[in-house]
Amino acid sequence: MDIEKELLSKYSMGKIKAIATYACTNKMGLAQLMDYFIGNNQRLAQMASWCVSHTVDIDKSVVLPYVPQLIDIIHQDNKHDAVIRNAIRIFQFIEIPETYQGKLMNKCFEFVESPTTPAAFKAYALTLLFNLSKIYPDIKPELKTIIETLLPNETAAFKSRGKKILKELNKK
Repeated sequence: MDIEKELLSKYSMGKIKAIATYACTNKMGLAQLMDYFIGNNQRLAQMASWCVSHTVDIDKSVVLPYVPQLIDIIHQDNKHDAVIRNAIRIFQFIEIPETYQGKLMNKCFEFVESPTTPAAFKAYALTLLFNLSKIYPDIKPELKTIIETLLPNETAAFKSRGKKILKELNKK
């Protein structure tokens, strides 16, 4: 498969899933897709990020070697929102190595608390923080307070995710 050609041609959900499936079964294809995701060509990075995001729906383990690069992506201001959004989405579904949990947690709190953060970033960051709160229960009160404080003035996406997370936090 010529991944670059496929990424730059007219795309559809079927094509995105086909590229993701190919990457899950072809190590060189995955490496190439990740190079585009991490790279500086904004259009290729945007399209590759969508495909990589769907690889975790097929096989969560394929992205584990790329966790350091994914962490770097979410800390870069010059990346397209779609690239950052898909990187954050990936972290919802994988087991994050302990080495990166603190850095990721701090960035997620930053995303959630910033009034300029896009809604999808916040929704994914809330889920990540909730997942990390199972490992680090000390963050539960802070997460709960932040959600309760921001909830009235946030987007529908934040409200929906926030209410679900509050419900779970209040069970414990």
